[in-house]
Amino acid sequence: MGTSDNTDTLATRDAHAQRLRSALIDQIQKDGHVRTPAVETALRTRAAPHVRARCVARGGTLCG
Repeated sequence: MGTSDNTDTLATRDAHAQRLRSALIDQIQKDGHVRTPAVETALRTRAAPHVRARCVARGGTLCG
């Protein structure tokens, strides 16, 4: 396995992870737990996945 193969694998994993995160945020929003556009933007652009999961686990509702 060359460096290019490893890079391709990482890029594929990153893309898959991004799709999963987007689907999770879509579902959280659909369920009514994201109440403001600012919170949605934060979830999609700034918060690391472990931070988002911890926020939801604390009470299930994210508010802006």
